[in-house]
Amino acid sequence: MKIKTQVSISIIVFVILAVVITSSYFSSVNQLQEIQKKQQIIANIEKSSFELYYLENDYIVHGGTRTVERWNAKYAELTGQLSELTLTDPSQQAVLNSLLNSHADLQTTFLNFVATTVSAQGKESISANQKVKEFAASTLTGHTQMMMASSSELSQMVKTEAIEVEQRTTLIISLSIAVLMIFVLLNYLLINRSVLRSIAALEKGAGRIGSGDLDTTIETGSNDELGNLSFAMTAMASNLKAVLTSKSNLEKEVAERKRAEEQLKTAGREIRQSKDMFRAFLDHSYDAVFIHDTEGKVLDVNATTLRLYQVTREEALGYTIADYTGPANPMDEAHEHWERALAGDDQLFPWQARHPKDGSVFDVEVYLTRITVDDRQVILGNIRDITERKRAEEALHTANKKLTLLSSITRHDIKNQLTVLMGYLSILEKKQPDPTLTEYFGKVSAAAQRILSMIQFTKEYESIGVKAPLWQDCLTLVDTAAKQAPLGQVIVLKDLPPGAEMFADPLIIKVFYNLMDNAVRYGGKITTIRFYVEESSDDPIIICEDDGVGVPAEEKEKIFDRGFGKNTGMGLFLSREILSITGITIHETGEPGNGARFEMTVPKGRYR
Repeated sequence: MKIKTQVSISIIVFVILAVVITSSYFSSVNQLQEIQKKQQIIANIEKSSFELYYLENDYIVHGGTRTVERWNAKYAELTGQLSELTLTDPSQQAVLNSLLNSHADLQTTFLNFVATTVSAQGKESISANQKVKEFAASTLTGHTQMMMASSSELSQMVKTEAIEVEQRTTLIISLSIAVLMIFVLLNYLLINRSVLRSIAALEKGAGRIGSGDLDTTIETGSNDELGNLSFAMTAMASNLKAVLTSKSNLEKEVAERKRAEEQLKTAGREIRQSKDMFRAFLDHSYDAVFIHDTEGKVLDVNATTLRLYQVTREEALGYTIADYTGPANPMDEAHEHWERALAGDDQLFPWQARHPKDGSVFDVEVYLTRITVDDRQVILGNIRDITERKRAEEALHTANKKLTLLSSITRHDIKNQLTVLMGYLSILEKKQPDPTLTEYFGKVSAAAQRILSMIQFTKEYESIGVKAPLWQDCLTLVDTAAKQAPLGQVIVLKDLPPGAEMFADPLIIKVFYNLMDNAVRYGGKITTIRFYVEESSDDPIIICEDDGVGVPAEEKEKIFDRGFGKNTGMGLFLSREILSITGITIHETGEPGNGARFEMTVPKGRYR
């Protein structure tokens, strides 16, 4: 058994015996207190009984109503004392019952005695029967003496009970103390013997190990802490022997540790250099850089941020992202961008910034990405001031607006002049009967019509890229184009997933229209046009194919050249230009004779 366990058992037993002794002591104290209380009550009963006896004799000798009143008061006091007395011992209870009976009979006897000595008018009767009076007095005295004897007997019984309780308590405490002393002595002898024997073995073994005998095995023969210590010392000697006999391994380990320390120092220098390079990169970045958490608390900024927002570093770290945001952008929108960035979807968007000191606002472009700092994912934001760019864009927009107006007026005037020219040609053709000139009139009219088509193309082409690209539903684009295109009996199949969208110029509707129009115009035997999507790990492809005659191999790229074709030659050229605004490419990949197949490849991030 382990020493700790032995000591624990000793303490538990000691506590139990101490509790028994303490409980016995307090139990006896409580019992003695109860007995003392009973003794006090019985003493009061004895006193009251004696006083009643005295009052009865006084009344027998002298009479008087005052004595009767005193006797009644004392009797009531005695009654209260008897009611306070509670006994559990059967013999004591028997005496108490006798006392109670005498008490009840005493009142009846006294009242009868008073009645025999008082006249009908309430005065004492001189002629009362002397024998009756003497009998009543004798009976009264007997009851009172019986009460006094019972109370005296009860008092003696309670005293005896108190002596027995004291003797019993003394015996229990004495026995408990004796048991405790015996247990402590035995426990001391057992533990001392075990410990001394083990210590002697440890002392002898330690001496041998100290003298250089590392093959020493220390055996204490015990399974306690000292036994564990002997095993540990034996293992220590064995390990020490292994260490001393492998000096080369020790030297190698020391060399490896030195190498590891050098590598650690080198790594520390590299980390410090990396941090310095990172700080230098941040501070020399053209853009303002914020590092902040998802609550908008700023963790770090670069020098450009301090210049752009006109704050000190301490002030910059004291503000939140909300303090750097203008009123045009709600913070809910910022939180949405943060959540997407933390999910791995880098964000690039325009924003209204604010100088936190004076509240003035300016336009910026924000790029957000997630980084890990101290095992925590935070947001790194690049902020670029685009105030000058916005001004240039506004100036360019104004110039384009004026050029568009000039172009519109010019087109209108040219179309009017062409209309006049074509009208005069028609009149001249009718008035000139020479058939040899008919061919020339046709060529002049065709040239004029060609000029009119080119002017119409300039109107459509100048609209490309004017408005910002936006997300557009593919099914809606096909439905709208199908309603506008001259399909006749041709069926359009829409095998596109619901909700599929592409990010393109608003004129994308003309692309779908031109594909349908060209299929109907040049498809020959065409009956069906089908739109669907092929999705893979690469960029998604939106496909338009038909069951017509297809496109000859030598014309697959020429059909996208301006002016190529039997009609205006502008439809597919215009479609490729519209798609290129957002990086979408289009190619014809069908087999000649088996129908045309146009593939629109949409870059990742511009199809969803």
